[in-house]
Amino acid sequence: MMRDGESHYEREFLRCDLSGEPLRGAEFEGVVFRDGQLAGAKFLGCHFTTCRFVDCDLNALDLTGSTLNGVQFERCRLLGVDFSAANPVLLDLGFRDCLLDYSDFQRLVLRGTQFIDCRMREVELSHTKLDRAVFSGSDLEGAVLGRAVLSQTDFRGAQNVSFDPLTVKLGRTRIDLETLLAVGERLGLKTDLS
Repeated sequence: MMRDGESHYEREFLRCDLSGEPLRGAEFEGVVFRDGQLAGAKFLGCHFTTCRFVDCDLNALDLTGSTLNGVQFERCRLLGVDFSAANPVLLDLGFRDCLLDYSDFQRLVLRGTQFIDCRMREVELSHTKLDRAVFSGSDLEGAVLGRAVLSQTDFRGAQNVSFDPLTVKLGRTRIDLETLLAVGERLGLKTDLS
């Protein structure tokens, strides 16, 4: 179905199964992957431009050296995906209603990235530039945000947001009262709202 080095434009792959299969140097532009079984697939040095993954199983996906520009994930399972192995140049991602537990985004530039209604437990976001990123409706239980840039990041509506304000860069960061209280507690502040 797909071969190393092939180019695919403006098409849809429905229920494709690449579980554990390596694919090298392929190009995808305007492609939609729908209901695919891609768990453990290896996209090595591939190029994705304005592509969508919808209702796909992408657990433990290997993106080593791949370019992801304008790639959207909707209702996908992305457990344990190391996005930091992808090519950081032109990286442009978006996530809606996805499972991202144990995934790794550390040291990436994710300015303006939207994580809408996602479960992101134990996600690695340290040293990540998240300026203007949006986490509305997402669960960040156990997410690691150390040394992250959170300027204008919007955590409103997110759950279990926790970071040490002394180790992140803040600036017009938007948070809910619950997060404000948790951050204040980390600083040793005690708030009485009764």
